[in-house]
Amino acid sequence: MSPPVLYVGKTKDVLSLPHSGHLGFRFKDNILGRAGVPDSGGNEIVGRKAGKGRMACAIACRVFERLRAARIDTHFVDRLSDDSIMVLKAEPIRIEFISRELACGSYLRRHPEVPRLSPIPGTRELTLKDDARDDPLISEADAVGRGLISACELAAVRAILDRVTQALTDFFQSINLRLADFKLEVGHRPDLIVIDDLGYDNIRVFRGDHLLEIEELHRLVVG
Repeated sequence: MSPPVLYVGKTKDVLSLPHSGHLGFRFKDNILGRAGVPDSGGNEIVGRKAGKGRMACAIACRVFERLRAARIDTHFVDRLSDDSIMVLKAEPIRIEFISRELACGSYLRRHPEVPRLSPIPGTRELTLKDDARDDPLISEADAVGRGLISACELAAVRAILDRVTQALTDFFQSINLRLADFKLEVGHRPDLIVIDDLGYDNIRVFRGDHLLEIEELHRLVVG
């Protein structure tokens, strides 16, 4: 019998597990985009791709394993099946943190004067988790002022973001790929740890100037 579904998401469902303090994530075949066009930075479902959930799960597992090897604390516990993982429960901070190393996606739409894939190392952005408003940007000062995160928490998240960026940059460089950007979520357990999903729907990776599709990323990262 399949585990009960606690929450139905766009790219994964959250599952109830019999293990105390744990949840399951089941990855789905849905493709995200904007205005009907596939775009991993988008917030609407624009189609489905058979096998996408299985590949996304495998990529996320490999990324979490690399973070574990770098001694970065995450909620990842283990893989449950071809399309599901077990994670630790955590209390999320309702902000997404973005690390940008190459200019692409929404950054280019906001900065059209910047050439595509120009290096922008150390660029960090915060967005509200608000699908209705397409996850709008918020400044660090506003995030603290509105009580979404404390100044101490923000400093800790910056350090986590820097460590994750370095770990992922090193990993992708080791297989001749370029990390462009990724979205990160953190939560309390009670210390801050990396949560949610770090895979195809949250990370953009290039080979040269070509943005990798999920089949390509799966083949190169998972084998």
